[in-house]
Amino acid sequence: MTTLRTHVLFWLMVLTFALPDYAQDSWVSLRGSVGASSDYFSNSSPSFPAIEPIHRASLNLTLNLFDQVQLPFNAYITNRGGAGYSQPFSQFGISPRFGSWLQLHAGYFNKQHSELTLGDVRLLGGGADVTLGNLQFSAVYGYSLLARSADSAQNFAGTYARRIIAGQFGYTKEGTKAHLSIMHAEDDESSITRSSATPAPHRNLVGSFSFSSNLIDKLLQLNAEGGISMFTANQRAVLMDSANRIGLLESMVGYNSSTSVDASFRVGTTVTVTDEFSLQGNLRWVGPGFISLGYIQMLNDMFDMTVSPSLRLFESRVNISGSIGTRSNNVRNTKENTITQLIGSANVSVAVTNNVNINASYSNFGMRSSVLNDTLRLSNLSQFLSLSPVVNFAALGGMNAVTASVMYQVSEDRNQFTAASVNANNTTYSAMHSINFPSTLSLTTMLMHNNARNGAIPQPISVTNINETVGYSLFDNALALNASAGVNLISTVTKTTQFFARLQASYSAGSYGNFTVMLLHNNYSYTAAGALATNDMQGSMQYGISF
Repeated sequence: MTTLRTHVLFWLMVLTFALPDYAQDSWVSLRGSVGASSDYFSNSSPSFPAIEPIHRASLNLTLNLFDQVQLPFNAYITNRGGAGYSQPFSQFGISPRFGSWLQLHAGYFNKQHSELTLGDVRLLGGGADVTLGNLQFSAVYGYSLLARSADSAQNFAGTYARRIIAGQFGYTKEGTKAHLSIMHAEDDESSITRSSATPAPHRNLVGSFSFSSNLIDKLLQLNAEGGISMFTANQRAVLMDSANRIGLLESMVGYNSSTSVDASFRVGTTVTVTDEFSLQGNLRWVGPGFISLGYIQMLNDMFDMTVSPSLRLFESRVNISGSIGTRSNNVRNTKENTITQLIGSANVSVAVTNNVNINASYSNFGMRSSVLNDTLRLSNLSQFLSLSPVVNFAALGGMNAVTASVMYQVSEDRNQFTAASVNANNTTYSAMHSINFPSTLSLTTMLMHNNARNGAIPQPISVTNINETVGYSLFDNALALNASAGVNLISTVTKTTQFFARLQASYSAGSYGNFTVMLLHNNYSYTAAGALATNDMQGSMQYGISF
């Protein structure tokens, strides 16, 4: 009864909020979207753990006052917990904007200052962006990580509360931008009870100067940034000796024997030779000690250089683009071994006629180390090739589309010890035919075969998929019905057969939103001795409205 009550209350709350009579007065207006979904699961196998229903709701709203003040609000709510996650799933944030000169942030929000300082972390706190003519000011304060103590039962080492303070000052005029950015991050060591597995608390101070400009109007653009990072890996480490102590830095970044100071820079250029031909170049150098806790996905100890041409021919009927570059580490020769990677890709799209298109792509990724010892040497190559023609034509009383594709991927380990067990290749063939009739009836047939080989597994893995989808619309396309059925034939050491069926109904109620119901059934059977067939059922309800 409690579970049923939860489902009913959840959907009543969503519909009550999403279906108001929101009159748009001349001085006030509300714009945004509301989405909600519920997923239900069941499995016939008694050994399969039960999964409780999952409910989710998302809100993105903006209240406009007098066409001058914007009050954005966003939230994501779910009943599903997140053991081991650094942030809760249910998040609320608001970022009101006042005219063109001021925007405030409160709650959860994202803010990017530059590619070397602050960018890919989500903060819980506040901030302000101010624009006064050609000048821009931005300041934020918040937590990128919330405190969570270690939990051995969850194999979780714990996270400190990580506080971030960041600011930016910039100048913009006629396509030229110059920005000075700074970011300070610090783990609060007292926020949790440490265990032996808890990592050391960090401190970090990063500053950078970025510049972008159209050096030659419509011909040459430049985008560059350089920065310095001071990173303290362990606030508990011993202080520097008296001859090397710097008191100011000790208070700012916990400067001690674990602190590293390093630099990074990036340069990007775009040269537009003609309307049909352009060339992009990017160069990035990151020192091994350069770390920004405001950009946690950044790689360090890296030198990266790429060139990317783009060409359009025959009135854009032929489009060619590609990229070639190299990446290496050990930029300061502090390691015995340097690993070099070669990256290349090419894409070609050809419109043979108005009804025939051919798309092709190729990529090459290689890695090689400089170590002389054969036992430690690395050398491998990965290649990917795809070819996909598409044909559209009228026949059989409707509009037809036929797509065929072949994809080939190979990975080669070129060392003399483990090549036979690591080399692998994968080939996929697929063909699809769809037809749409004037009556709104549509039919789609899909056939795909995948074959994979790996030196470590003597038996190749093959998967053959056949499925058919039928679609039909009613009530002037307000109600869309879809049904799919198919089979997967999987062959490895044993053989597995999967039958699946899906039913879906989507109804568009205009200004009252869209509602979708979906039911999916999977049946698995195995040829292995003693294996039991299982049946999976999944049901889903989704609602969305934009206004």
